[in-house]
Amino acid sequence: ALRERRPQPAGAPAPGSSKMRSRAAPRPPWGCARARRPLLLVALGAACLCAASLRLPPAFAAGSGAGCSLRGLQPASRRTVARTAASELEAAGAREEQTAKAPPKVAIADLEVGQTVEGTVTTNLPYGVFVDIEAERNGLLRAEELSDQGVPKRLKRGTKVTARVLKVVDGKLWLTLRSGDLARPSGDFSPKARKGDLSPFVGAPADQWFDGEVQGFLHGMGAVVAVEVPGTSDLPSGLLKKGELGEGLVDSIHVGMKVRVRVLACDAEKGTLDLTAKEP
Repeated sequence: ALRERRPQPAGAPAPGSSKMRSRAAPRPPWGCARARRPLLLVALGAACLCAASLRLPPAFAAGSGAGCSLRGLQPASRRTVARTAASELEAAGAREEQTAKAPPKVAIADLEVGQTVEGTVTTNLPYGVFVDIEAERNGLLRAEELSDQGVPKRLKRGTKVTARVLKVVDGKLWLTLRSGDLARPSGDFSPKARKGDLSPFVGAPADQWFDGEVQGFLHGMGAVVAVEVPGTSDLPSGLLKKGELGEGLVDSIHVGMKVRVRVLACDAEKGTLDLTAKEP
């Protein structure tokens, strides 16, 4: 006997259709293997990636070793996890091989004054550049050590240089591109250490000349000049920009050179002293 079919409301899915089956199909319980399978795949994938980063044996990362099992996964999923782990292990091995082939870093203590080294400019600063010579740390090439005379040109990052070791102090390295003797005046000749008292130059007449000595350079900017203050032993410093050097000084100026300068501007509070070697 045929069962009596009850009338269905308008818009309802037909009995036996896929929509009816999807609605009627109960959600698998949490303990069911089918429900745990996506989480298991993610967990095993993460474990294999961790095994690759630790450079464990490939058999363990692939799932054939003890403690790692891919049972319960579909064959395609097992192959995906195994390929991922194998590629990670291969990449880790390549990185390790590249590191092993890299030349060892030169110890700073093994470098000798006057030794010739080759390197690449890595950092460009107003007072100089840092050069990578494949040592434990980069060497400082101050602006005044870039050339024998003339305002030094700015060295761009990546520039190859051949320098000499100027000095090694407390694990720090100084280099030079200058020729000749490596003896340098003692003391700190950084721009901050050379400022001094600038009050005697405030309001100085435009036609008053001062005697000075070139103490260093600022990279691509100009020369740092220690200026004599009449009647005192003070030697405050000012900046003699490249455009204020005058004829003949651009290519001939060098550290230790005696120059005559005038005051363009002075701000004692800010600690700035702008000089010129040109005639008024």
